[in-house]
Amino acid sequence: MDVSAHVRSKVLQIRHYIQGQNAVPLSWQHQVLEGTVERLEDKSLLVRKNSIALIKTSLEHNPFSAKLSLAELCRQYGTEDCQPQEIRNKMV
Repeated sequence: MDVSAHVRSKVLQIRHYIQGQNAVPLSWQHQVLEGTVERLEDKSLLVRKNSIALIKTSLEHNPFSAKLSLAELCRQYGTEDCQPQEIRNKMV
């Protein structure tokens, strides 16, 4: 919330480092992400860039996310993608 874009950028960099170390308590993560999303509309390029980096790090270190491999996702996509085609074929 500071006037200086440099200070806002540095705060986001520090939060990025802390999030990368998994040092942000779970009860604070929602508040940190809310503030970070607000910074996406900032007029300074560095602030927007650092807020995107913090959101990316938050998603990578999310304790609630599932651990899925790319091969598993591609396999699941293939099965889900052919289901609408099978339904269309049955209707025709």
